[in-house]
Amino acid sequence: MNLIFALGVMLILGLFAALLIEKIKLPYVTGYIIMGIIIGPYALKLVPSRFLNNSDLIANFVLSIVAFMISRNFSYSVFKKTGKQILFVSSLEASGAWIFVTLGVFLFLHKPLYIALLFGALAAATDPASTLMVSRQYRTKGPVTSVLLGTVAIDDAWGLIIFVISMILAIQMKSGANAHISPLKMILGAILEIVYTLGIGAAIGFVFSYFAKFIYSKGYRLIYTLAFISITAGIAMHLHYSPLLACMALGTVVVNFAPSENIYFEGIEFFAEPLMLVLFVLVGAGFDLKAITTIGLIGAIYIGMRFLGKYLGATTGAILSKAPETVKKFVGLGLVPQAGVALGMAILGKEYFPQAGNYIMTVIIATTLVLEVIGPPITQLTFTLAKEIPPKEEK
Repeated sequence: MNLIFALGVMLILGLFAALLIEKIKLPYVTGYIIMGIIIGPYALKLVPSRFLNNSDLIANFVLSIVAFMISRNFSYSVFKKTGKQILFVSSLEASGAWIFVTLGVFLFLHKPLYIALLFGALAAATDPASTLMVSRQYRTKGPVTSVLLGTVAIDDAWGLIIFVISMILAIQMKSGANAHISPLKMILGAILEIVYTLGIGAAIGFVFSYFAKFIYSKGYRLIYTLAFISITAGIAMHLHYSPLLACMALGTVVVNFAPSENIYFEGIEFFAEPLMLVLFVLVGAGFDLKAITTIGLIGAIYIGMRFLGKYLGATTGAILSKAPETVKKFVGLGLVPQAGVALGMAILGKEYFPQAGNYIMTVIIATTLVLEVIGPPITQLTFTLAKEIPPKEEK
């Protein structure tokens, strides 16, 4: 099968899967992955292996766009409205999952620390689409709804930053295992790399913002935005920096300084949808069904420690920020779903650690499928316990 025909097959079958999965109130990404597994080389073999070989390039491009879109949540006006509660809750629940999963994989499974760090980093991200879908379906209102939606909106941003730090540390641990590099040097190196990456993205963002006033057509704005995302990601990759973090810095400057900033994000969101579909169908297609028998224990530890880290982190953040009692009690329950950015980051991890990456990818896909199935009902339970689902006559 040629690649163009295979692309058409992935798009139409991915759309079909999304329509089916919508009927049972699950996120589209779950349908994309399941369809990818069905049509992949380990099942019906409708996706050529050549397509899978290019998945790293697709992942870098798509996730650079996702990082740009996520940065929309870093506008001054949004931060002014959400306040310190969301910042405390989101930062502590993301770092809590990172720490707990890292320790669980390292201490209980005795995996190398660099692999444990990668698992921990992937655990930090949450699926905002699933949470938003449940909230819209039940028209929830109240402090838990506000804090939870704000948290998942910027949660992937924390996840990306944690992932970058973990990748840098993991690469240095593996390559410098025999060089006796001190932990302090590794951390300082990671901090400098992040600063340089943010600086590159921010500088390009100011160039974007200055010349944006000359772009009037919707079509040209989309081309303009894609061009700057690609240039930013390309420069970062050339310098062996994170394209995701660079594009997040680009978007942060754009959302705060570009004229009519929302038009650039709205245009790119429509463009990103089919790309996300292809990416996650490819993620499913790369999943070896035979490998699922090997993930029982690590899958259980990953899911359990991730939930514990997020719940305790979110609760601690709510207490420190003096949030309402319902937020302190229930906000941590609504952070179960995982998809999107975590899967894409797993693909990037596979690029740098081919052997360990295959194992990590298998675990993340399998656990994501579980978390995307059980996540929405738990989110619904969160809103129910917080008494933020209005009676039917008020909806």
